[in-house]
Amino acid sequence: MRNFWRDYGIIGVLIAIAVGGYFLIGERKTDILSYSLDAIGNRLIELVDDDARKEDVADAFSRFKDRVSSKEVAPEQIENIAANVLNLSTSGARLSPEEAEMVLDLALEPPADVLPIPQILLGELPAATDKVTPVSPPYAPGTVVVSDDQLVRLGSRVSAMVLFAEKMSEMAASEKNGKDFSKHYHFAFVDGLRIVVDTMAKTVLAREELRELMSELDREKWVDWRQNLVEERRVRDEMIQKVKERISIARRQEGVVVSRPPGEWTALVKLERLNRLQELGLVVNMDTALLRMRVDITIREAMKRFEESREAAKEAAVRVESN
Repeated sequence: MRNFWRDYGIIGVLIAIAVGGYFLIGERKTDILSYSLDAIGNRLIELVDDDARKEDVADAFSRFKDRVSSKEVAPEQIENIAANVLNLSTSGARLSPEEAEMVLDLALEPPADVLPIPQILLGELPAATDKVTPVSPPYAPGTVVVSDDQLVRLGSRVSAMVLFAEKMSEMAASEKNGKDFSKHYHFAFVDGLRIVVDTMAKTVLAREELRELMSELDREKWVDWRQNLVEERRVRDEMIQKVKERISIARRQEGVVVSRPPGEWTALVKLERLNRLQELGLVVNMDTALLRMRVDITIREAMKRFEESREAAKEAAVRVESN
């Protein structure tokens, strides 16, 4: 697939839009959206660090493609997958199969359903989850109302983003000092899939090998220029690091707790997985304040359970000594 993008470049994108979304490769016509999804799926599979499990991720993505064909997947879900996979691959991430599956789950299910649900939300604050704007309401086959033209447009958009990522990767690899351009841009799916770019990077993006592509992306309004992107990312990274440290403290309690029910660590494992994905570039389409509240409550609940378990172990030890 990578050879395809290198060979056709921006010409392929323009042809795709011009002729109604079909590439003519040899004697075969193939839907541009299918090609775009293949490019995203291949990238996700390449990120998996367990060769023996790559096939599992490939099968999961194939099922996702089948759902797209059956019109069970809304355009924003496709954009979600595309943006996050491109962000993760840009970061040079290596993912466990479980992390790769979480990337798919967060696009296909409401984030609030994928994340661990604190007991306090289940018992005392059931309305809190009403504030979540789900990425993907449940769709029955054929119920997604989207025209073929819209799918063609979506495929063209995704293919353009893949091409941009390829070009930026090639430019970084060709730099003698190994300059990292990735901190100056990322992919987002708010109000449509687009590239968020730091205005400081304009000189980089004006290079000859990118000029034509950037001009086309700008014309389509697929670029969101930001003055303080690097600073925004620094603040976000600091928040992620703080959560990472808190989860690490909670996880270290494992060596203290003598006994615990099966699945006691499930919530923290999910948070740990999510936080690492965010650290690598994944964006969760969920209100930031609500997400932070969910994370905070889940960690506090875990710590409380650990303390209770430790106290119970101490009391048991005292009873044994008394006897």
